[in-house]
Amino acid sequence: RKYQHIYGYPLISIMYWLWRAHSVQCVFERKDVKEAALLSVNYLWLALCMPWQVAIGSIFVGGFLVGGLVSATHQSEEIMLAGDQPDYIAGQFRSTRDAEAQFGPIETWLWGGMDTQLTHHLLPSLPRYKYHEVRPIIIEWARSRGIEYRMSPSTKILSDNFATLKRVALQ
Repeated sequence: RKYQHIYGYPLISIMYWLWRAHSVQCVFERKDVKEAALLSVNYLWLALCMPWQVAIGSIFVGGFLVGGLVSATHQSEEIMLAGDQPDYIAGQFRSTRDAEAQFGPIETWLWGGMDTQLTHHLLPSLPRYKYHEVRPIIIEWARSRGIEYRMSPSTKILSDNFATLKRVALQ
């Protein structure tokens, strides 16, 4: 645990493999033919159109990005203790934040919608491509009700997360 801030990020990519396996399991359990077809296209593309090193590497890199970014928008936020039961909306505003991409559209693309993590938590069924469009409405809604809308530069969120992991490791 002493070095979790160093080895934690590579291990996060393994979680992505588990998510993918769970997705396949759920598709079979639900007998969801459409989703099974879409997953099959994805896996066939990886298996048949990519060298195996690229296919496997893309899943590890994807896992590293998703895991690292999702954890960064959550782990450094307020931890609510037992008995502290805010309502759903207040809980979302207190336990996550959005990131402000600092390096333009390529960084926004790499975040894959995770830069709008708070928006995703508040409106989980909203299509991801709408999150940036809705963000200003949520900011104004929160401001009008005196709720703190947390958004920080992506570089600060990532460095804060690393610092949090290190601080916890050294306790």
